[in-house]
Amino acid sequence: MSAIPILTYHATRVGSGQYGSDDMVTLREDLRILWRAGWKIVPLHDIARAVVKGTAAEMTRCVGLSFDDGTDLDWRDVDHPALGRLRGLAGILKDIASETSRPLPHATSFVIAGPEPRRELDVRSLSAAGWWNDDWWLTAVRGSLAIENHSWDHNHEQVSAPPGESAARGTFLTVDSWAQCDHQIRQAADYIDRKLSPVHRCSLFAYPYGEYSDFLVECYLPEHRHEHRQQAAFTTAGEPAHAGSDCWRIPRFVCGQHWTTPEDLQAILRACA
Repeated sequence: MSAIPILTYHATRVGSGQYGSDDMVTLREDLRILWRAGWKIVPLHDIARAVVKGTAAEMTRCVGLSFDDGTDLDWRDVDHPALGRLRGLAGILKDIASETSRPLPHATSFVIAGPEPRRELDVRSLSAAGWWNDDWWLTAVRGSLAIENHSWDHNHEQVSAPPGESAARGTFLTVDSWAQCDHQIRQAADYIDRKLSPVHRCSLFAYPYGEYSDFLVECYLPEHRHEHRQQAAFTTAGEPAHAGSDCWRIPRFVCGQHWTTPEDLQAILRACA
């Protein structure tokens, strides 16, 4: 059975300049590792479609790339006040494609959709750098980066709770009612689709923190698909995807959590191959 590793990066894990703790440094080296080892980078849509159809076994030596949270650093180069000019993740994809004379690899950016939650997060976790916008999404999907759903506000502890909401924040396990799920998923999908119409409609969801409630994965997502329009969802379970994966629990590996050295990544690839 073919196993498909999906590698996940966070652009805001930056600054150390070291593999494993700086995702920009790690992505650059990982792309070289993948190509030297003969792996093909394929869109997450293709992987999700293969899982849903049960044809993932046909995808040999394929790997997916995903970026979480959707800060501007996924797409843009920025001037960091302490670190200087930073190359965005999409720019790193272009650099390595040019360096190796390979096709431009495709990646998926799972974005936090809510404008006000992004503004709050920008102030409280990015020092008000102004790096959590959505004006680049349409340009990105016309290029090499898909824009998909990472919830309305991540149920993040640094974001104000919706009026009347009393569930604990800082975890997605507490998103366990129809109203909460619809707020986080359908509302986010509606916003993303409005921003990207008519070029793209989002259909993939990545669980914040990699977490999900039983209600979310067993009831809301499968039973309300016609409302939220998502076709697959991704965890951070630290396993490869394969033909037997549940389409609402497709696993991913996370940089800094599941691999911290080139040898760790090479071990994951050997196990999947």
